[in-house]
Amino acid sequence: MNLSSFSLLLNKTLTISSKKSLWILFGIIGANMFLMTLNLFYSAATLSGMSMLGMVVSGILFASSFLFWYQLLKNISPNDEAGPEETLTPIDSEKIEIEDLKKQVRKMTLQAGLAQETQRHAEEEVTFLKEFAGQTKTSLFKMADSIDIELQNNIKNITIQTEKATDIAAQLTKSAQTVGDKSGTVAEGAAMALENTTNVQQFAAGLSDTVTEITRQMEQTTALTQEAVSISNDTQNTISGLEDAAQGIEEIIGLINNIARQTNMLALNATIEAARAGEAGKGFAVVAAEVKNLANQTTQSVEGITQHIKGIQTKVGAAVLDIDKIKKSIDSVQSSSDVISTEVTRQGEATREITTSSTEARTSVQTVTEGARDISQEANNNTLIVEEINLISEELARQVLSIRSHMMDIVQCALDENERRSTERHSSTKTALITLDGIEGDIQIQFLDYSMGGMRVKMLDNPLPENFMAGNFMDDSVRKGNISTGTAGSKIHFTVRDMQDDVINAQFEDDEDLIRMLNVYLESQDSEDSAEDTLDEIELFG
Repeated sequence: MNLSSFSLLLNKTLTISSKKSLWILFGIIGANMFLMTLNLFYSAATLSGMSMLGMVVSGILFASSFLFWYQLLKNISPNDEAGPEETLTPIDSEKIEIEDLKKQVRKMTLQAGLAQETQRHAEEEVTFLKEFAGQTKTSLFKMADSIDIELQNNIKNITIQTEKATDIAAQLTKSAQTVGDKSGTVAEGAAMALENTTNVQQFAAGLSDTVTEITRQMEQTTALTQEAVSISNDTQNTISGLEDAAQGIEEIIGLINNIARQTNMLALNATIEAARAGEAGKGFAVVAAEVKNLANQTTQSVEGITQHIKGIQTKVGAAVLDIDKIKKSIDSVQSSSDVISTEVTRQGEATREITTSSTEARTSVQTVTEGARDISQEANNNTLIVEEINLISEELARQVLSIRSHMMDIVQCALDENERRSTERHSSTKTALITLDGIEGDIQIQFLDYSMGGMRVKMLDNPLPENFMAGNFMDDSVRKGNISTGTAGSKIHFTVRDMQDDVINAQFEDDEDLIRMLNVYLESQDSEDSAEDTLDEIELFG
């Protein structure tokens, strides 16, 4: 309160009784100082960085007002406690009261000067705090930019890594599919190999039986060959004996041939002697002729036998040669049989080895088949894991974007809070109507405080939707609204920042002149209410 307003109130109160006027005056001054102290205390409390300084200034003002009030009461007390013995004229009493009032006015002037000086210091502190708030706001903006840049870089890196992870996952998926396909092919090939191995095993078993039968037949053939060799040897011996007999016959035939020649010679000699004897020798000549004929026939017969014997000898020689050839062939057959028997034995051993190898191969093929099935199953499992990795990567990208959004909301909220606290706030109890986008009808509210940055109001009627009351803004359009400035047709747009119970914190989003107009309108309404309250107090104490 300045000196002009104080003098005006003093002139008004002099028309009332002195004691009541002083009480009213002291009450107004004390209330004004108390409100000023509370105002500075609130302003200092809203600026968290200089709250202690605000509390000190507020304490000084409050102590000054208390001392001022106490001094006035002390100066008034002697007049109030004057005894009934003192008899003063009304004029003297008025003079004394005027002198006292002058003293009190001088003291109050000094106190008012002190209050103004204190207020000036407080305003300087408030100015400093506003500048500090501006610097804080600038720092917050820089911090927000730094956070935004850092978040963007991190998001970019995470996005790149996520894309790489997605590419790797795609490659893993493709590889898993390829492995699955190859495993399927391997499984099919292994199945075919298993079938072929089974067939080979069966064929080897049949071959083993065949080799066994061939071995048995070769043993029989060897026995027959050996018997044939023995028979050929016997036949060769027999033919050799026949050749010897033929030679003996040839010798006998030679002997007979010699006898026949000698007989023929004797017959010739007998004929010659018979011819010499004449008639006496004719009979002997006839006998000699017959003997000669027999000798000739014998010779011819011996020659025929000789030819037959030579033919027999020739045939026997050929038979001997053929038997030798047969023997050699049988020997060759025997040797071949021995070789075949040896090879059949080796083939039997090879067949047994084939059977064993086929069994082992069948076991290995079964293992390969089972392994191929397991690989195919693992490939399918890997495909599912890769798909899950893709989902996790996408969810990670969404979470990173959500974190960035929340971080920017937090920084913006800090900026808004700093902006809200950096402007002077005024308390009010006025009511008004607001409208919210997305909600039909006007909503009646009561101001709690307001400033150039925003307002804090309490909802009086027209309940909001549950999602709005819970602070869960499902639609961004619900956050916005407008309020009348007090001038016809003028409205200020605002954005709802948060809501607790039925109290809304809103930030103005309009032209500064319109916002100032609303502040002036509310201040004028509050001033009228304050003046009416002061007159009511004056009438009450009057």
